[in-house]
Amino acid sequence: MIKAQREDRALGSCLAVDGSRGPRGVAQLGTLTLAQKTGGVLLPVAASTADCRIYHKSWDRTVIPKRHAQIRILIGEPIEVAPRLDVTQLNLLRASLERRLLSMHAELDARTGADVIALFDRLNRDGMTIVVVTHDEKLAGAARRVVWTAAGGAPSASNPATSLTRACVRNSAARRKSLRM
Repeated sequence: MIKAQREDRALGSCLAVDGSRGPRGVAQLGTLTLAQKTGGVLLPVAASTADCRIYHKSWDRTVIPKRHAQIRILIGEPIEVAPRLDVTQLNLLRASLERRLLSMHAELDARTGADVIALFDRLNRDGMTIVVVTHDEKLAGAARRVVWTAAGGAPSASNPATSLTRACVRNSAARRKSLRM
């Protein structure tokens, strides 16, 4: 790949920073090495969609968008990789790239999540009951009613999750009111 990139400067390379074997989301040195040895720059790119199939059993949780899915793409600032970096500098750059990509994915997922919340709200206004099981407090906060569980059990008078349930329901009502204004 390095040879092909050096021979054809117009050739672009697109690589997943977590490599072909992972672990998922952990930037490997391959992309940095390619940029370093060819004089290329790294262009961080993140994508997100709510309408997809996720292969949970694959090491990287491969995401395949469904037909006609809306896909959000975020392109970060280019990163130049100096031709001569010691191991410490290379690892600092690798960690920086990894943090930047994780941040970009989080931003896109938040936008996609807002679209999902709006869809759930519209369906609920149209009379559909929506039951969502989530760890995402923002998503739970958009609901009219939230039931928290603790250690797998439903809230009760003896369960401290009950007060959390009441607080979340109040916050959800206030959030819905502010969204409709």
